[in-house]
Amino acid sequence: MDITAVGSSSLKFVWNDPMCGTRNGELSYRYELRGSGSDFVIEASETDHMSVTIQELVANTEYEFKVAAVSSIGQGDFSSIVRARTSGEDFFCFCYCL
Repeated sequence: MDITAVGSSSLKFVWNDPMCGTRNGELSYRYELRGSGSDFVIEASETDHMSVTIQELVANTEYEFKVAAVSSIGQGDFSSIVRARTSGEDFFCFCYCL
């Protein structure tokens, strides 16, 4: 799984298709994001894509992500948990002309 910090408040997760023998006609992917070490799910959803960008996260914070394929016969096992950290604060420069 590839993980990219997209600014200080977003993370992008990209995963691979299940191996051919384990697909069972998969239709979508179910994922969960939690704060590292927390039982509280920040975001849980389903997508038809093999990537998701989760926004409005806290800067410089570690998160845990997992994903499972969902087919016509049910949900597969979740992946191993991967940990990712958002980048530090974004800094903005404001210039004023007099």
